[in-house]
Formats: sequence, C-alpha cells, structure tokens
Amino acid sequence: MKSKIRKWKQWRKQNSAKAVRAIVGFFVIALIFTYISRFATAAITPKVVCSIAQSGTVMHEKTSADGTQVLEEQSQVYDYCLPWSGIRSGSDGSNYVLIVEKKESILGEVLYAKKAAIKIKDGDNENCAFESSILSTDSQVIIESDKNIEAGDTVRLADD
Repeated sequence: MKSKIRKWKQWRKQNSAKAVRAIVGFFVIALIFTYISRFATAAITPKVVCSIAQSGTVMHEKTSADGTQVLEEQSQVYDYCLPWSGIRSGSDGSNYVLIVEKKESILGEVLYAKKAAIKIKDGDNENCAFESSILSTDSQVIIESDKNIEAGDTVRLADD
C-alpha cells in the first residue's frame, strides 16, 4: 500500500509541474497574441485629428460701392463653428459631422466615429457655422484623417 501511495504522490508531483508549465505557457502565448493584435489594430485603424466646435463668427467680404475696396465684416455669433474640412454631405444632400465616441469592447475602451446631423447656417472660405442638437460643448469633431472613414468605424486620435 505504501508503494502505491508513494507512486501516486510521485505521479502527482510530476504532472502538477507539467500542468503549471502548460498554464504559464498558455498565458505567455495569450499575452503575445494580445500584444500583436493591439499592434496590428493600431496599424490599420485610421488616425484622426479632432477639433472642438466652438461658438464663433465667420467673415464676409464685401466690395465697396465704387468697387475699389474689399471690406470684411463679421457675421453674427453662432453656437458652432468649424473648418470646412470637418463638414460632410450625405447622398441625400444632408450635412453631418463625425464625432469621436467611446465604447467598451473585449480589449477595453475603443474610439469610434459617430454621425451627427447638422444644419449649415453660414460660412466663409475657411469656416462653417452650423447648428446641431446632437453636439455638446466637448464633442470632438473629426476634421482630418489619414484614411477614409464612415460612421461606426474604429478610429484613434493622431496625438496618441
């Protein structure tokens, strides 16, 4: 009986070491794959430059009555102003901006582009004044990206 107990203890000792090595190996491989997937995801995820839409005015150029002088005047103050590069048009002629939102995923927090409808009120050569019921004062509006993006696409901030 003592030899059976001794053999069982020896077998348990040998196999528990193998099990520990297998578990450690599994976690090392999982860590490597996680690192590779995050690196690969970062490489293919579009980089975006964002701006906060702030209240402001746009400039209008007017020529004097005699046509000799160009005068600039400011428009009224609008709730939201952005560079034209942040304004997009839908196939139905509607205008919208893409804003950066956060959502939880298996790998943690992910940034994605969300469509926000706008109504253009005014504009000049550089900036557009608009109104939106969806935007807040801290919404990050995408004004530039290194790849084409649409609503729902995963994005990363260029300064990360």
